[in-house]
Amino acid sequence: MSQASVSVILPVYNIEEYLPQCMESLFNQTYKDFEIIIVDDGSRESCSRLCDSYKDHEGVTVYHKKNGGISDTRNYGIEKAKGKWVIFVDADDIVDNDHIEYLMSLAEQFGTDMAVSQHRFMYYNGKIHDKGGYGEECLDDKTCIERMLYHDVIDTSAWGKLYKRELFDGIHYPKGYCFEDIAITYSLMLKAKRIAVGYRSTYTYMYRPNSIVNGSFNPHKIDMLKATDMMAKGVLAVYPELRTAVIRRRVYSRFSTLNQLEGVEGYDDLRKDIIAFIRKYSKIVLHDPQAPTRDQLAIRFVLMDYGLYRKMWAFRNKLLWLHPDMNSTPGEKSEEPKNSAARRKNDLEREDMIRLDLADIKQVEKGLLREFDTICSKNSLYYTLCGGTMLGSIRHQGFIPWDDDIDVFMPRPDYERLLNGDVDLTFLPEYVKIVSYKDGSSNFPFMKLVDTRTDISVDYYDDRYNVRHIWIDILPMDGNSDDPEKCAAACRKSHILRHALLLKMSQKGEGKSRLKAALKPFAKAALLPIPMHTLCRMIDDVSKSFPFDEGKTVCCIMWGCGPREKIDRKQYMTPVWKEFEGELYPVPSNYVEYLSNLYGDYMQLPPEEKRVVHGITAFMKA
Repeated sequence: MSQASVSVILPVYNIEEYLPQCMESLFNQTYKDFEIIIVDDGSRESCSRLCDSYKDHEGVTVYHKKNGGISDTRNYGIEKAKGKWVIFVDADDIVDNDHIEYLMSLAEQFGTDMAVSQHRFMYYNGKIHDKGGYGEECLDDKTCIERMLYHDVIDTSAWGKLYKRELFDGIHYPKGYCFEDIAITYSLMLKAKRIAVGYRSTYTYMYRPNSIVNGSFNPHKIDMLKATDMMAKGVLAVYPELRTAVIRRRVYSRFSTLNQLEGVEGYDDLRKDIIAFIRKYSKIVLHDPQAPTRDQLAIRFVLMDYGLYRKMWAFRNKLLWLHPDMNSTPGEKSEEPKNSAARRKNDLEREDMIRLDLADIKQVEKGLLREFDTICSKNSLYYTLCGGTMLGSIRHQGFIPWDDDIDVFMPRPDYERLLNGDVDLTFLPEYVKIVSYKDGSSNFPFMKLVDTRTDISVDYYDDRYNVRHIWIDILPMDGNSDDPEKCAAACRKSHILRHALLLKMSQKGEGKSRLKAALKPFAKAALLPIPMHTLCRMIDDVSKSFPFDEGKTVCCIMWGCGPREKIDRKQYMTPVWKEFEGELYPVPSNYVEYLSNLYGDYMQLPPEEKRVVHGITAFMKA
């Protein structure tokens, strides 16, 4: 084999249980011009033998060395690397088949010496949390470091990145440190000057409770303070104007270490120093508009009473035990800064995208409805238009003029078939996708059909949590109880959970009144321990309270208007065809009853002040 252009470095230490799946993911790479350097850091015999079993594979070199820790192992791998580029992969993680190709394409596209992709987390309960999105851009070192200091998409991890080999000339990971990448990644960014950032996830971090970062406390966990302070000193030497961001990151590292010390004896002086540090710099973080709400809330609890903070942290840990996937980032567990949504709206104005007006958005949605109709036709699935879409069909033979979305109902049995993938979707264009909370691709409890060529922002929603493509909503029509009280109770419970979910997804500082806007941060803080997917699952479970085929009536308990949307099941399952934008689509045969219950005199236009749009800002690839 000729000299490879990329060197993939795998530090290995006693992880024989996970190494095979990691190696398989590397052997399946679409990019072929790379070598794999396995560095065995003094593992037990069984793990060392497993490493040697890969020696005969083309492009794999195995080295054994005395145990020196992760930093020493990475440095050793860099010394042995023959490629022009270097990638690190932790041997207990896996990468997508195009991980190397994607990173290389980013570096080539922007002509940079460093490239970054996003990642997803796979938890030990099987759940997946994807941090990725759409698009790519080139950032200067200052912007990239600032966003890293705020945990804003860019992180300090060594993995998930591509480096020009020469960046490591004169730069070495500090031997003996546990959080070695915090101390080094910023310096590589400074040296690279420009960094290509891709927002698609191609790296899967396998969350293991007993790993170095996520396991119980050991003295090396204190290294986070040393590494963060090392980074702070280096950043301020070049960019003193980043002082506020640096302080925020240093305060965060103190909280992380303080939480690790919970229940550990013998570190009283360190606890006092940490609390004193947090209090000293509390005003700076509290007045920093980019600091995450979680940081600010934690500071306020510490300022009031450290004992109160400990109780809140203990409550959070109980929830984590029940829902281990609620952590956003193992090792760096923090939400994105407050201005991320605003920044994303500005970032959407990109040269390779065209801004869409309301008429354009409707054209995309019409195409999605057409594709959805084909899905149902080919797979013998039943559906009807619903809500404002049904009203538009009857009153306007198309969209309500000021409306900007499409909604459809599916009976729960057919909905579940589509949700579980028990259908043929091979004919769909590659840009048409179904998203749902079940696979982590959506934070709504119901499915959406989306056009991935588009990128959107919606007023009220924080862009980090909303679906980022033009969509149509696919809502389940569920069974209903013949007892009106039971029906109303299920709808009320779903309504409460829905409002909690929407509150979590909303932008900070917005509300229907100044009072609601002022109270929103406190309400959002109270909901922080509850993951969005948990709320989605709870709403879904409530919606399925009554079997679809047993009662006389059906209702959209999940996201509808409560008992007002209750209609006769047999008539719902008997369609009539009505025009919508020049094509015929099914509506329930009792549509008059349905629309009358929802809108009263539905053929009468509402007053102008009630003609509300979603406020979509949409773009499409040129």
